[in-house]
Amino acid sequence: MDMAIDGAAAPSLASLLHQSRSLAAQQGRSDLPAIQLGLEQIEAQSRRLVARAAPGAPPPGAHEKAHYFLAGAGVDASQLGADVRRVELRGAFEMLEAVGDTDVESFLRHSHEHLILSSIEEGRRETLADFNQSMARGMAHNWQKQRARIFEELGQHASTSAVEDFTSAGPQRGASAPPQTQLHGRMMRYDSVLSSLSSARLASQPFPLASALSTAVSTAASPSAADAPLAEAWAALASIVGEQVDAKKERFVGPAVRERQFACAYGDAWEKESGRELRNQISRGGMEFLQRQFEQHMDSTIAANPVKAQLGGAPSMRARVAAFVRVVHLDRDGRWAGDLELVSTAQGPVPVWAHIYYLLRTGHSSLALDVASEHDAALRSSDQSGSSSSGSSFVAYLKAWLDSPDRRLPKALRDRFLAEYNARFRSSSSLDASSVDAYKAGLYKLLGRIDISKRFPPALTRSTENWLWLQLSLVREQDEGKERYGLTELAEKLVGYGEKHFDPKGTRPMHYFQVLLLCGEFERAVAFLYSRPQHQVDAVHFAAALAYYGLMRVPTNAQTSHVDFLTVETTSSGAPRGLLDFAKLIQRYVRLFSRSDARSALQYLYLICLNSDAPAPAGQEQTKKCHDAIRQLVFETRQYFDLLGDIRSDGTKIPGLIERNLSLIHLANSRDYTSQIVCAAARQSEAEHRTRDAILLYNIAEEYDTVVSVMNRELGASLFDTPAPSAVADASASGTPGAARLQPEASLAAAEDTAQLARAILDSYEQQNHIVRAITPRKRETCKVLLALKDAVALYAAGELEKTLNTVESLDLIPLNKSDVVSITRAAEQFKDMDEAIARNISHILLLVMETLYKLHGAQAQSPFGDAARQQRMNELRNKARVLMMYAGMLRLRIEQSTFSQLTRLDVFIH
Repeated sequence: MDMAIDGAAAPSLASLLHQSRSLAAQQGRSDLPAIQLGLEQIEAQSRRLVARAAPGAPPPGAHEKAHYFLAGAGVDASQLGADVRRVELRGAFEMLEAVGDTDVESFLRHSHEHLILSSIEEGRRETLADFNQSMARGMAHNWQKQRARIFEELGQHASTSAVEDFTSAGPQRGASAPPQTQLHGRMMRYDSVLSSLSSARLASQPFPLASALSTAVSTAASPSAADAPLAEAWAALASIVGEQVDAKKERFVGPAVRERQFACAYGDAWEKESGRELRNQISRGGMEFLQRQFEQHMDSTIAANPVKAQLGGAPSMRARVAAFVRVVHLDRDGRWAGDLELVSTAQGPVPVWAHIYYLLRTGHSSLALDVASEHDAALRSSDQSGSSSSGSSFVAYLKAWLDSPDRRLPKALRDRFLAEYNARFRSSSSLDASSVDAYKAGLYKLLGRIDISKRFPPALTRSTENWLWLQLSLVREQDEGKERYGLTELAEKLVGYGEKHFDPKGTRPMHYFQVLLLCGEFERAVAFLYSRPQHQVDAVHFAAALAYYGLMRVPTNAQTSHVDFLTVETTSSGAPRGLLDFAKLIQRYVRLFSRSDARSALQYLYLICLNSDAPAPAGQEQTKKCHDAIRQLVFETRQYFDLLGDIRSDGTKIPGLIERNLSLIHLANSRDYTSQIVCAAARQSEAEHRTRDAILLYNIAEEYDTVVSVMNRELGASLFDTPAPSAVADASASGTPGAARLQPEASLAAAEDTAQLARAILDSYEQQNHIVRAITPRKRETCKVLLALKDAVALYAAGELEKTLNTVESLDLIPLNKSDVVSITRAAEQFKDMDEAIARNISHILLLVMETLYKLHGAQAQSPFGDAARQQRMNELRNKARVLMMYAGMLRLRIEQSTFSQLTRLDVFIH
C-alpha cells in the first residue's frame, strides 16, 4: 500500500513495523524484551480498544486534529481510511478452521483442549497458593527458632559483658563493682563447693551447701565491701532451711538437711498441711536469722561505746542487753529517755520493758520471762490503768504466749488481754505518744496479735530488719478470714512495696534480696539479684542452692519466657506465685567458661536435673533440658574423651566423666546414657557434617555398623582428595601407604586423617568377633575396597605407578585382565550392585587407571631398549586400556561426559 503526500512516499504498515524494530535495535538495551503478541492477545487488546472507544463519540474537531497530526508524520489519513474500509472483517475473529454444526469430533476436540488449558491454569494457581502457604508456615516456624536463638544469644552476650565489664563500667544504679580478680576468685571458690556437692550426691550423703557457700564468701583472701552482706544472705538461707553446721569440721551438728527435702511441700502440697509446716519453718528460720543478726549488731554497738555501756569482763546475755539499752537510751548526763517507762529496782530505775523486748528480739525468750517474773510486782505497781486487780499480769500472758507451740494466747486469756490492751493503749491519742512506752506497747501488740494491719511504734521499726522481725513474729498459717496473716500475705505486702521502698537509692541490692529471701519469695529474689550485673554470679549459686533444697519452682515449656527468667502464675487460691527458668539461668552462666573448663561446666549442668521431680510436665522437661545442655556442651567443646570416654586402638574402653556420674542426670544405666547422650551427639555431629566426630562418637556408643557406614560415606566423599603428606611419604619411601598404624595404647583421635582412623577402627573390630558379627559383611568389604583405593591414590601421587595398577587390579573392580566381551559385559552388569560410596567415584577411578596406563605405556615407549619384553608389556598395557574403554562404554550413562572424553583422548595416545 504505497501512498504519496506532498510528493513524499507514504510509509506502509510493513515499513512501520521495520522502523519500530530498527528503533528498538538502535536503543542497544538487552533488558527490553521483544513483544511478540499471539492472535489471541491481539484479539483481546482489539476488543478492549473497541470497548473503550464505543461508549462515547469522539469530541468535535477530533478528526481534523488527527488528520493534521498524521499528515505531519507523513501519513495519508484519508487513503488509510479507505483501505481500512475495504478490509473484510466478518471472519476476523472466527476460527481458522470453521466448525460445522454437525462436526461433533472437532467440537469435542476444541472443548477438550480448553478443558486441558483450564485445568493447567487452575493447577498452576493451586500450586502457587500451596507454595505461598507452605513458605509462610516454614518462615513462621523458622522465625520461632531464630527468635529463641536470638534471645538466647542476647542473654549470653549480656551475661558475658556483665562479667567482663565489671572493672570498666559501673553496674546499674550506682552500685560499686567488684574487681574482676575478686569476681574470678569468688567463681573459683563457688566452683570448688559445687564439686564437693557432686561428690556428696554421688555418695548419697547430705551436704551443707548454704553453709559451705557462705564460708566460701566469708573466707575470701581479699574481702570486698559486698562480701559481708553476701555472707549474711547465705547465712539467712542456711537458717531458713534449718542447716546447723560446725564450720570447722564442715559437718551437721543438728538434723541433716537432705537433697530436695522441701520439694514436695514447696510444690503441689504448698496449700496443704505440709506446705503450711514449710511456711512456718521459713518464718521461723527468718526470725532466727534476724535475731542472731541483731545480737551481732548489739555486740558491735557495745564495743563501739564501752564507757557508756559499762559492760563487765564476763557478761551474761542479760548484762549485754542492759549495756545495749544504756548505750541507746542514756544521754550524756546519765538520764534515761523521757518516753521510757522505768521500774524501780535495787540498782535504780530500769527500763524493764526495753530489756524484755530486746531479749525477745535476740531470741532469748526464757531470759525475757525471767526478767518479767523478777519484776512482776514492779510491773503491776507501775500500771496506771488500775487493771492489775483483774487476776492476770503481763508475766502470765508472756508465759502463756511462750508455752504455746504457735505463739498464740488461749481464747479466754486473749479476751482479758485485749480488754487490758484497750484500757491501757487505745485510750491514748496514739501508740507513739510520750505517755506510752513504745517497748511496752509493742510487746502487748506482739503478744496479742492486735491490729495487724496497723504499724508498730516507730521506735521499734527504725530499720528494715526490726520491722521484718516484727512482721514475721505476727505470721500465723492457721488463721482464716480477716485475721489471716501468713507468709503469703507478708510476701505480697513486700512485693507491693518494691525495691524503692527498701533501697531508694538502689545502692544496696543485697538488702532487698535479703528481704525477699526471708519472706519466702525465692524465685523473685534470684531474678532480682540476677538483674544486678555485679551479683549475677551470686544469683546463679543462690538458685543452685535453692534447687538443691527443693525451694525452687520451675515453669513448663509453655510458661517459659524467651526474655525473662521469672514468670508469675496464679494459684488456685488467687495468689501470685513466681517460677524461675533455672535451666536457662545455668546455661547462661556456663557459657562463660564452658570452652575453657568443660569439667566445671558439667558440675553446673548436673544441677538442672535437681528439678526432675517437679510436677508434670515440668519435671520431665527439666531432665530433657539437662540432657540437651550436656549434649550441646559435648558438641561445642568437642572434648569427647574427657566427657564421654575413649576407645583405644586395641579396643579398650575408658569411661568418661559423664558416664561416671549417671545418677546425677537421672540415667539408670549405660544403655540409657548411650542412647540419650552419646548417640544424640553423634547424630548432631553427622547432621552438621562433622563426620570425624560422628565416627568417634558412634564408636564410643558401640554402634559399630553405623561407624562403618559413616566411614564408607566419608571415604567415598574424600576418596580423591589430596592425600595426607604422611601417606604420600610412606608410599614414596616404602611403597605401602597407610602402613603406619596407631599404637595399641593410642587414642583413636590421634589418627591424622579419616583413612588412618578407618584402618585403626577396622583393625580393632576384626580382632573382636562379637563386633564383626554386628557389622554387615558388605559394608566391611566396601570399607576395605575404599581403603585400598585410597592407597592407590596415594601411590599414584607418590609416582608408584606399577603398585597403583596392581592395587586397583587386586580389587577386581575393573576387568582389566579380561579379554572376552562376555566377561566385560558381566562385570558391567554387576556395577548396579556396587556400593554407592564406590559407584559415585567410578569416573575418577577409571580416569586414574587410564592415566596410570598412559604413563606406564609412555615410559615403556621412551625406553632405549627394544627387547621383546618391552613390546610385550606395551601390548599388555594397550589391551588393558582397550578393555577399560569397553567397560566404560557399557557404563556410559554413569560416567561424566568430560571424563569419557579424557578417557578417549588417552586411549588414542596409547594406541
